[in-house]
Parts: sequence; structure tokens; C-alpha cells
Amino acid sequence: YFHPSFGRVRILLARAYYFERRYQAAAKEYIKAISIIEDYFQKTKGQKAQGTYRLLLKESYFELAHCYEALGQVAQAIDSYQKAQEMDPTDSRIYNNMGISYLYLGGLEQAAACFQKAISFDPENAMALNNLAFYYLQTGNLEMAEGVARKVLSLDPGSVSAQKNLEEILKAKKEGKKKD
Repeated sequence: YFHPSFGRVRILLARAYYFERRYQAAAKEYIKAISIIEDYFQKTKGQKAQGTYRLLLKESYFELAHCYEALGQVAQAIDSYQKAQEMDPTDSRIYNNMGISYLYLGGLEQAAACFQKAISFDPENAMALNNLAFYYLQTGNLEMAEGVARKVLSLDPGSVSAQKNLEEILKAKKEGKKKD
């Protein structure tokens, strides 16, 4: 038996649904958890307790965004990432993932801004750097793309996606020289 107004129990239930690939059910539970935890947050006066609820809200919004992505609801995912970012404006994971969502919607400039913001908070965030390299590749800025991709590989030499990005960048540079 669990009490339906325990936000943390709702989070655990949402995670269980998510790992079962029941994304709609997971999203529903995250939304319930967020509602409960927001109520706790509003009623709490102590800084330590508010910090705990702020963290729970951030993670719940972050994980809700993953549910929306899995459901193909990318605009809702971005909205959830933005709400997570309001709870912790310095979490580079949030900006990186929001950038990926913008890429899916074709918002290259918004994506790049998110990747750059992620990197500003964590200059060694290999995923954000790799995504920025991909952005530079997509926009034809091959010199920047190569430099960033090489930085990713210096941070994470085993990154398969960074290796593939660098191969694509070098291929594009070689093809560009053939045209000249």
C-alpha cells in the first residue's frame, strides 16, 4: 500500500513505467509527482527542504522530458527541459538534452545556443561538445567542427559518435577541396 500523495512514490512508479517502455503511463505519473512536489515546495519554508524539493522537481521535469521524447512529443519535451532548467539553471545536462530536442525540430540555432550554454557550465561535457561539433558540421563550419570533435576525442577517446562525427567532417573537408 502506498499513499497517493507521496510524490517520491509517484516518481518511482513513473521510473518503473519508463523502463517498461510505458511512456504515456510514466508521463502521467511524473505529472502527478510534479503536482504533489510543487505543493510541498510552496508550503515549505526551510532552505534545506526547499533544496530537496527543487532537486526532485528538476529531476522529475528532466525525466518527464525523456518520456515526451519517447512519445515523439518534442515540443513538450522542450517545455519540460525549460521547467527543469528553472529549478537548476546551471545543469549542463538539461541544456544538452534541450539542444538535441531543438535539433529534432530543425531549430539549429536554438540547439547551438543550448550546447554552448551546456559547455559554459561544464567545459568538459563531451556529449554537448560532440553535439556542437555535429551542429558545426550541419552548418558547414568544418574548421570549428573539426576542432570541437578533436577536443571531444581528447576528453573521451572511445566515443564512437565523436569518431563518426570526425570522419564525416574530414570527408566533407576532403570533398570541399575536390570541388575547388
